[in-house]
Amino acid sequence: MKTAEQMADEMTALIVQRGDVSFVELIKHIGPEARGEFGVCLPGFPNIMLWNNVSQAFVDGLEIMRKRGQVEPRPAHVLVYFADGQVPCMPAITFSLKAQR
Repeated sequence: MKTAEQMADEMTALIVQRGDVSFVELIKHIGPEARGEFGVCLPGFPNIMLWNNVSQAFVDGLEIMRKRGQVEPRPAHVLVYFADGQVPCMPAITFSLKAQR
């Protein structure tokens, strides 16, 4: 089983080779060990999920890379994920909140 450090090194190598990559590309590169029951959230904003169904080691690997200054989250056009053949499966919001003063 790959450690978070090993995943970070493999993901870094892929990014150096290709430049910008999507979560789908990172997950495919790491293989089945990247899949799991966790989500990747925007640093400092735990309620903003960027991707889900990944392993804890994958999340930890991304955090290692972020702390090293090797990666930063940037928005990708939704068509990138359609081209990659996968979009995140997230529940739809079924209620609305009213603003209060």
